[in-house]
Amino acid sequence: MQRQQTLPEIQRVIAPSRVEGAAAQRLQEEMCRHAGAGRCRIALDMSAVERIDSRGLAVLIQSARRARAEGGELVLVLPSPPVRNILELTRIHRSVDIVDDERAAYATLTALPLNDVVHAA
Repeated sequence: MQRQQTLPEIQRVIAPSRVEGAAAQRLQEEMCRHAGAGRCRIALDMSAVERIDSRGLAVLIQSARRARAEGGELVLVLPSPPVRNILELTRIHRSVDIVDDERAAYATLTALPLNDVVHAA
């Protein structure tokens, strides 16, 4: 038997301009699909997000928890200054990494331990 490390699959998800109400629900469903399919290293592009409500914040927290439970991570990429301020006021930035570009997100997500896969020789 031979042990081989697999490269992590990083999923890029683009958040809508408003992460509230029905849009937050759709984002949550999309994030659950990725985690359920084993794609739990997620870079959530938040550069277009103009507004986020409590439902949207809950989606971020739940998605981060689910990704971690599956051995992955959620990274928030380039939130606008007002959205970043909300993330800091609610202290979400303490439990979810926030980065300024996709390269930093990739570096953060690939720094996680890789899964070992056993192949029969």
